[in-house]
Amino acid sequence: MDDPSFFCSFRGAVYPVSLESTTNNRENQFESLVDLCAYKIVQDATQTLHAVQNVPPEICINLMKAALSCGRDRAIEALISHWPLTVMSLRKLAPDPFRSFKCLYDEEHLYTEVKHGVRITTGLAHAFVESLKRRTPTKLKHLDLTGYPTVEMIVQYLSFHCQLSLNESRQKRMITAYNKLCSDHECGEKKDYNMYETLPDAEDSYIIKLNAFLNKEETVMDLCKALKISKSPDSRFKLQVHSLDATCLGEARVHILLELLDPQFLTHVRLQYNGLGSDGVSRLAPTLSKLTNLTALDLSCNNIAISSNQAACDRLQQVFRSLPYLRRLDLSNSRIRNKLKIIDGLKTPLQYLKLAGCSLCEASLNFLASSHHLQGVTELDLSENSLGQHCVLICGMIRSARSNILVLELQECNFTNVHLEQLVYSCLQLRNLKLLNLSCNDFYWEPLINSIARLSCLLDLLVFKATYPLNTPEEPTEKEVEHRHICESISTHSASWRNRDRLFTVILHHPYAGDRVFDIQLKNIVM
Repeated sequence: MDDPSFFCSFRGAVYPVSLESTTNNRENQFESLVDLCAYKIVQDATQTLHAVQNVPPEICINLMKAALSCGRDRAIEALISHWPLTVMSLRKLAPDPFRSFKCLYDEEHLYTEVKHGVRITTGLAHAFVESLKRRTPTKLKHLDLTGYPTVEMIVQYLSFHCQLSLNESRQKRMITAYNKLCSDHECGEKKDYNMYETLPDAEDSYIIKLNAFLNKEETVMDLCKALKISKSPDSRFKLQVHSLDATCLGEARVHILLELLDPQFLTHVRLQYNGLGSDGVSRLAPTLSKLTNLTALDLSCNNIAISSNQAACDRLQQVFRSLPYLRRLDLSNSRIRNKLKIIDGLKTPLQYLKLAGCSLCEASLNFLASSHHLQGVTELDLSENSLGQHCVLICGMIRSARSNILVLELQECNFTNVHLEQLVYSCLQLRNLKLLNLSCNDFYWEPLINSIARLSCLLDLLVFKATYPLNTPEEPTEKEVEHRHICESISTHSASWRNRDRLFTVILHHPYAGDRVFDIQLKNIVM
């Protein structure tokens, strides 16, 4: 649970990062008197319990915000147990864990945010179920955890209670029928049977909406049972999955799971590392086509040979035609080659497109350059494709999208010093660019530093990523020396940013020392 690699896996097409916020945004330093009092009250669970029973319902929202922000588990339990409203939406109570632009490039920051989000969903789900078991006076019926990561343990926990609720409901009906039968026949020695139900009786069902992360067979089996039960009119405890992240499960389990999910609610699907292959995707295609409300789809790392399997190509094209709301797509590590035209069926331009390691050839690049997607995409990742020989085409593509691209990733694309000048010239026309990744390309040190200085003139560029040259010595230069070298180079270029309070982050990957991060406050550079 504390494995950083696990928490840092919450990224990509189905985990959109807010590109509006910047790394140096400052939170409002002035809090209302109500908020200040709420922070004080939630420090003590007894005070919180007293407050929730006496304050107006709208003040309970301030108390819950404070409790979630401070991580006060006992205060959260007290608030849930006496919640005065029928609905609780986490989006209105806690900040989005992916709200910060830093989630795109800072793994430590992503780890911290996702871990905090997991703690919140875990605490709320457990507190809600336990409050129902204890028959507390809560009015809460619908708990909405969507938009926040929910770990497998909680998916299993909720699935179990979903099954338990239905079993107890059926047993209660059988006991009621037996008692009625006995009373009708006036048995000599009549005995009424009763049973204790885990969840209280209610006219309406209890519903939990969530994002599900799965990579274990037993969790899939439990969730499938819970989803089937949730469709039953007898169910008093229902689960609604709005985002599915299913990895390392295999085609068969993924197929069963997708069939049971309600297309009405499902908006995000990631199916990484399931070994689907071309045939598996062809078999899944009819099911995927039913998910008409999808806005994000990730089929990466499934060894899909689109270029050599016409059936898979045709099926995927049909899938895309049936997804009118799809805005984010990841087909990385699929052998697309010259078949990128399959995305032409998506009539609305994609906002996020990742095609890393897809062996893209000139025909696919030409299609993308003339496609309507290029005019709408804000995040474009063409990493791990051999693009050096197509540099002129790539540069033309970049200039065509100069008004909309915010994130551009061209990592390990076989670019060399010969291409650097063209790339930088084209990127300088991306007036809204926030992040540029040119890592793992073969650039010399001096041209690279000079390019960093020129790119710093872009008014919105926050992050530039690159790699040290191949001939870098094992003992790297002192970081302070390199920082000074970069700043000196920047000082010789345009001063259009001089009065801007902007932090420019340069991340250079060193083959022996790992990533070196240089945070440069541009307004402090002396001209």
